[in-house]
Amino acid sequence: MNKIYQIIGALVLTTTTAMSDYGGIFVGAGLGVGMMRNDTKYVDATQGEGKSTVAKLGAYYQLHAGYLHEVGTSKTLVGGDIYVNGSSAKKLNNVGVDGGAIAGTIEQKRSTGVGIAAILGKLINPKVMIYGRVGYELSKYDMKLNLIGVTPKSFTKSYNGIVPGVGLNYKIAHNMMIGGGYDYTGLFSNKTVYQNGDVNIQVKPAEHRMMVKLTFVFNPSTC
Repeated sequence: MNKIYQIIGALVLTTTTAMSDYGGIFVGAGLGVGMMRNDTKYVDATQGEGKSTVAKLGAYYQLHAGYLHEVGTSKTLVGGDIYVNGSSAKKLNNVGVDGGAIAGTIEQKRSTGVGIAAILGKLINPKVMIYGRVGYELSKYDMKLNLIGVTPKSFTKSYNGIVPGVGLNYKIAHNMMIGGGYDYTGLFSNKTVYQNGDVNIQVKPAEHRMMVKLTFVFNPSTC
């Protein structure tokens, strides 16, 4: 009887260990919602300045690939990933001096972004991992500027900066996990997008992203 108990105990331990093994190379995709909220500043050296903020929701999508390493039996995971993303959010801002006439409009759409991130996770049970991440991202924004009395302009501006995030993964199979995440890109700096004589226009982009991710893990111990 003791032998039977020992065998059952060994099987339980083996199963638990395998189910909690999140380590390995992973690839996946994410889909969700992004809220773009950009601050636009219009400065006319002779008339004054004005600020406007407009928020717009759109679809957010992402592809990612990386590696996680489980540190011994600590249930702590460290690693990182690289990712490519995009968004359908597009918004239109009026620009001009506060209290004055509208000088024109600027349309902004975030097109694509690429980034790299460090990940620190913790298993709260054999199937569930919570994590934090800190990334560095380069994002491109397509813009169309239409000022009164000026030929319309279309151009692309690139922004880069730190992108923090948090998330949770649930392992639905040894080589597959589903989860949710949130990233914030509000740490990009102001950038001048137009300068002509006395007129200067600056844009500071920000985006709140919430997504569902499906990820495949290639772990030698579970293949």
